Amino acid sequence: MSRSKKERQQAAIREYARRRNAARESSPLSAEQLDELWNYVALRYSANGHDGTLTMTNTWLTMINADVSVCIDFLADHNIKSDFDVVTNCDPRQLFGTTDGKARRMPLTYGQLNELLDHLADTVPSVGCNHDYTQTELWLKIRDLSPWQTTMAFSGLGAFCDCEIVLNIEPCNIFSHSSPNEDAG
Repeated sequence: MSRSKKERQQAAIREYARRRNAARESSPLSAEQLDELWNYVALRYSANGHDGTLTMTNTWLTMINADVSVCIDFLADHNIKSDFDVVTNCDPRQLFGTTDGKARRMPLTYGQLNELLDHLADTVPSVGCNHDYTQTELWLKIRDLSPWQTTMAFSGLGAFCDCEIVLNIEPCNIFSHSSPNEDAG
């Protein structure tokens, strides 16, 4: 007998939760530590680029006295094999499930993200895109918001320049709510 769509969706939701719980339980690092790792690597990556290795990750793990081998094995099990992968794929919300009102890493609030999207949607067609974050960084700096954290978060979401932010970023895929009145940060 065939299952209904609702039954299949519920089964998929249960399986998703089981996988996220298994990842959380097997992780040698907490969600907070993964965020700290991301901040450490993303800051250095944004300033100096990367060399295709886990050098920055290894340095950070050593600094916190973590079992480097165990941590690297865990990251590799989740297809995180370079510092670039840490920046783009090492989001505890993706590994362990939605937390802090967000399904993905984003330093901007819901309202700020929508304002930035509106600004870019107005600006990019008139000034063009340099295939970098020129307009995004200007907007962030005017508001005294962190350009490196925000642009690295956009990189992790597959948006590597101003026009890709306009094309690829949807707040409903980042925040676990979609009300403009809520301002989860």
